Amino acid sequence: LIFAGFGGCATGVLDPEFGDGGIVQIYFGGGDSVARAVVAQADGKVLVAGTAMVAYQRRFALARLHPDGSLDTAFGSGGLVTTAVEGLPSSAKALALLGNGKIVLAGHAGEESQHHFALARYNSDGTLDSSFGSGGTVLAPVGTASDSAVGVAVLWTGRIVVGGSFYDSPTVNGFALARFTPGGLLDSTFGSGGVAKYSLGRGTVTATAM
Repeated sequence: LIFAGFGGCATGVLDPEFGDGGIVQIYFGGGDSVARAVVAQADGKVLVAGTAMVAYQRRFALARLHPDGSLDTAFGSGGLVTTAVEGLPSSAKALALLGNGKIVLAGHAGEESQHHFALARYNSDGTLDSSFGSGGTVLAPVGTASDSAVGVAVLWTGRIVVGGSFYDSPTVNGFALARFTPGGLLDSTFGSGGVAKYSLGRGTVTATAM
């Protein structure tokens, strides 16, 4: 069971015209999965992103719904898309919609003890955008160990800003921002080689939003 959500009327009650009595549950066919971000398109369709377990591996998960909550079968495979960034276990936590209809997901990819910022960009039909990164995905270490992106924004220039946390050691960890070119390369004009980091120098600091 994946991506349980609901639509609300202006009065705060469940919208009976959305899904089943205001609730939609989407099944990716794997184990436990979770939704992390949602964006409404100008045409009323809804994009939902998160993580799904497919073939015993965590993957970026993306679904597109019609305004009534039904899956948009013209998107991806029956309305669903999953992606393993560079073949690694991947978890998406943020979603942004570009003006041209393309979609960016951000999160992390890698094993539990070693994961880094990860991005994927999709065309409006749910296929990976081959003009972005390596075949549509980017893996970007911003620290030496466990990095995780929790937010993504697309600037008017087409550059992509991703925010989250980095971890080098128990005393060197904290907030991280990375800026990417429209093609998916780290933007060398931002921070140090495209990355800006801030550590308090004590304890563990984790970003939860951008």
